[in-house]
Amino acid sequence: MYETHELPDTPCPACGAYALRVELRLAVLPLSVLAGGQPKLSATTRPWLVCGACGIEAKGRKDTGS
Repeated sequence: MYETHELPDTPCPACGAYALRVELRLAVLPLSVLAGGQPKLSATTRPWLVCGACGIEAKGRKDTGS
């Protein structure tokens, strides 16, 4: 499913529970259109912060290394 990393020492900013995890999810990025109208797509991973107690989710930024 998703690559998951637990954060046991960090409280949730919404509910205060210590049930946070980071999920690396695939995100589709449209690039362009090829000849004949066929779309060309690419996928990358994006980090999401998820609370197991209240279910709140927040999309993070991908580090570009700059």
